Parts: sequence; structure tokens; C-alpha cells
Amino acid sequence: MSDIDYDLDSDNEAQEMAEAEPAHSNKNRPRKSQVGIEVKKLLKDLPFDEQYQMLQELTRGPKVTVLMGEEEKPHIQPKNLLCYYSSFFNGALTSGFCEETEMTIRIPDFSDTPFKMTVQWLYFGTINLDNLKRTKGDKLNLYIDFIRFADYIDLVGPFDSVFQGIRSLLSSRTALLPEHIRTTVQLPYGHPLRSLIAQACVKSYAWSLQLGGRKGGNKRRFRFQEELDTLEGFASDLVRAFSSSIRGNPRFIDPLSKEYLDPYKRFYDSYQLPQHPEKIPKKRAAPRRVSFAKSFDREVYRA
Repeated sequence: MSDIDYDLDSDNEAQEMAEAEPAHSNKNRPRKSQVGIEVKKLLKDLPFDEQYQMLQELTRGPKVTVLMGEEEKPHIQPKNLLCYYSSFFNGALTSGFCEETEMTIRIPDFSDTPFKMTVQWLYFGTINLDNLKRTKGDKLNLYIDFIRFADYIDLVGPFDSVFQGIRSLLSSRTALLPEHIRTTVQLPYGHPLRSLIAQACVKSYAWSLQLGGRKGGNKRRFRFQEELDTLEGFASDLVRAFSSSIRGNPRFIDPLSKEYLDPYKRFYDSYQLPQHPEKIPKKRAAPRRVSFAKSFDREVYRA
């Protein structure tokens, strides 16, 4: 027998809600705060002896078939492994639902790729897309789908390495696409991925404030203006990211590259931050203006 305990708290109200909707429902899935599951360490973070023993415990026992997507592609994984690192699987497979009897669980809202990445995360504690021959936009889409799926199943983190990979992709201007914003905004309010996507848009949004033409003209159109107009969540995220990047007036700082941005210059002159961002160089004093009366007197005197 395994030493791992998967018993859930007996809550009548939660039981009634769970019976009203399928176990895979995002609305009624059990959370850590509801079932009292403590935060656990990933296998890669355990010492060698504990890691080997834990791996033996998690991989023995019955297997579970997970059917992903509308096509219901099957994936067979140890029940103990899924239940230990995900409160969603723990609630679905240990609370008397039909999934526990059939040892099969269906997740139609996601493709099978996020689940493959989840299995890689459980065993290795990282996700490596370096050797994947796809565009940066496609790789960013894979990372976003994994984070969304991890949030859905309440997967154990932290996901620092994943966010580092996302940040690296966002350094390229062509990686971020409108569909990424529309997908990310579905995450809960305040999610770190939503904040990171908004930070990646600050530079482009600041550029859109730049005046065009020597004698003035129309502003440059923001790359994601349609998403800004139609997605309230993205608009609020961008406002927060943009406000936090302001240093002085009217200068801004790109949250990703840490560069000064001045949207009121005709030509964008970005340069690296000094060690102390708060100490912004003072502007040169404006040339002294001469009143019309004095200039008129001078012209009369010259004549």
C-alpha cells in the first residue's frame, strides 16, 4: 500500500455541486483551499533518495485513461501520479464519481498536447521546446495552452522555467499574435501570464502614442487595437502594465527590455537604463521666448 493519502474532506455542499455537473467541469472542480491539499514538491526538487522512493510510490498501482479533446485521444498514466500533483484528478478519481469506477476521465476542452506537456512537467519539472521545429508564435501558443491546462487541473508549480521561456519568446516582436491575447484573457483576473502578455504590449502601445509627420498627423495604430477595444480584460491589464512602466513625464520604461521610451519624439530614441531608473536626466531648459512687443520694437529700431 502507498503511504500517500488522498482522502478528501467530507463536505455535503461540495458533493451536491459535484453531482450536479460532470467531474471535469471547471466551475466545480475541487481546489487546494477546499480539500486541504498541501503544496507538494516536484520530483526534480527532491533529494536523490526521496526522489527514487517517491517515484516508486507514484508509478505503482492502477492506471487511468485520460481522453483528451473532442477526438478523445487516450493517454494512460498512473493514478497516484495524477492525483498527487493535481487536485482536479484527485477530486475526480477519489470521490466516488463515475470516473473512479471506470478509471477513465474525459477532458474535451483541451487537445492532447497540453497533457503531454503536463506529463513531461511531472517527471522532469521542465518543458523543453528548443528542438521543436516550429515558429516562435507556435511555441508561444504551446506554452499558453500548457499554462491554461495547468490552471484548469490545479497543477503543482511553480512554473518559473515556463515563464522564462515565454518571456524569451516575447522578446521577439513577431511572436505575439492576436489569438494569444484572446486565449490568455480567459485566465483568471490577476494571473501572472495575463500580466506578462500585457507587459509585452507596452512598447507597441507607447509607439502608438507617437505623433506622425513633422507638422503633426494621425497617431500610429496599435498592433492589438481590436483586442484593446473588444476585450475588457486585456484593456485593464494593459492599463496597469502601462501605468507601472511610467518613469517621469512623459517618459516610459519597457518592462521587458528596460529601455526608456519617449512617445512624443518623432524618432524613437531608446537607450539602456542607468543603474538607478529613478534618476532620469533632466531636460534642457527651453529657449527663452521674446514677447511680440519687444520683437516689434527691435524690427522698428533696425528699420
